Amino acid sequence: MKQCLNCGAEVPDTTDVCPICCWTFESAKDSRKYDDYYNDVEVIDKNKNSKRKTDSGVILKICLVAFGVIVSIATCITVLSLV
Repeated sequence: MKQCLNCGAEVPDTTDVCPICCWTFESAKDSRKYDDYYNDVEVIDKNKNSKRKTDSGVILKICLVAFGVIVSIATCITVLSLV
C-alpha cells in the first residue's frame, strides 16, 4: 500500500488515482519539474567550470616558471660575458 501525498489516504500500489481526493500520482512527478519560465536559462556545470579554472592555473604556472628560467639564464649569460 502507498500513501496519497495530497490527502494521506492509503491506496493500493497499482492505483494511479486516489479514490478519496482524485489526485493522480503522475501529477507528483509533473509538479516537481520546473515550469517553462526557466527553460531559457543555461545550466552551469560546477565540475566543468572548476576543471577549466584548474587547467588555466596550471598553464599559467608553467608559463611563469618558464619565464623565470629564461630570465635566470639570460642574467647568467650577461654576468658571465662581463667578466
